[in-house]
Amino acid sequence: MFFNLKDIYLKSWNVFAVNWWKFIVYSLILVLFVSFPFISIFQTLMVLLMFSAILKFLKESFISFSDFFNFKSVLNPTAVSVVVIIGFMQACLQIFDFPVIVYIILAILYLVLSIVLFPLFCVSIDKNLNLKEAILYSAKLTKGLRIELLIITIINLFLGIIGLLFFFLGIFITLPIVLIVNVLAYIEMEKKFSN
Repeated sequence: MFFNLKDIYLKSWNVFAVNWWKFIVYSLILVLFVSFPFISIFQTLMVLLMFSAILKFLKESFISFSDFFNFKSVLNPTAVSVVVIIGFMQACLQIFDFPVIVYIILAILYLVLSIVLFPLFCVSIDKNLNLKEAILYSAKLTKGLRIELLIITIINLFLGIIGLLFFFLGIFITLPIVLIVNVLAYIEMEKKFSN
């Protein structure tokens, strides 16, 4: 395996532990917007802001709470396009009443795209690429690693379910850890690609 899952999840826990209160407060704000359909774009933007703060921490070993609201770091055309597209899709799923088969097909399509484009959020923040280039670059980074990324996605989903089972309070811990894992996986893919 390319990814050392034990190391990635332990490092993710350590990043969370150092900044636990910042992540929990920000996750609380993020979760408050889950049930509002027209706020999906804002919610997606907030996830992107968390990715940006995590990237900053991993590069500089420090983040302040204000880094979670550093809109300047994510207000580039590619990141905004990603936020609008994903937020619009989420809003449509919440607003429209599709037949169950449509939801199943969309869930499968979403899973495939989320594996192929696993690092898209990080790429849209970290690289100076247009949307098409960011999509192609993300797909290139995941090539040959998609089964492992599927395993990471399943583990992350499992962690999310565990977080929800603990009176919903665990999600404020598991959500940041899952996002940190995604950023760490992106950094590992970048290293592999640059070699």
